[in-house]
Amino acid sequence: MRNAILDDSYSISETGKVFAIAGDKASTATMLISLAERLRKQGVLFIDAAHSFNQVFVQRNFPKKTIDLKNIYISRPFTFDQFASSINTLKKSVVELKAKAIVISGFERFILELKREEQEPQMERLLTELGELSRMHGCVTIVGIEKDSRMEEALLPYVQLCTRI
Repeated sequence: MRNAILDDSYSISETGKVFAIAGDKASTATMLISLAERLRKQGVLFIDAAHSFNQVFVQRNFPKKTIDLKNIYISRPFTFDQFASSINTLKKSVVELKAKAIVISGFERFILELKREEQEPQMERLLTELGELSRMHGCVTIVGIEKDSRMEEALLPYVQLCTRI
């Protein structure tokens, strides 16, 4: 499979799949914001669990560019329950907003706050829901995680491609 995420020719035709980007927080956030901005014409639902999509970060990392937020809908959860609820709400939002891309920063953040025995089952449940949602509605889901987190390896069975940056 080609590197769909980092290829400039990447288009929304790679639908129905879940991709992952693993890297340090700043690099992953920069890549996810760039992808969201590039895909915004199709409608993007952005779950910002890493809390990186903010004016200071954008100005620092995109100093010569204005990020157009039209058609980018941002949710910023603060707890695992809010994070899981945001993913559950996507089912309705994808249809209502006709979004074709779901972008999630800091996917592992709230999962790592759970008891160790709950982490993998909850991650599996959420990624399975995202995969079903992507296939059902013909959208692409891009998940950002911190490189070398113990969640990175556990995530691999549920994504089509994991790119390390």
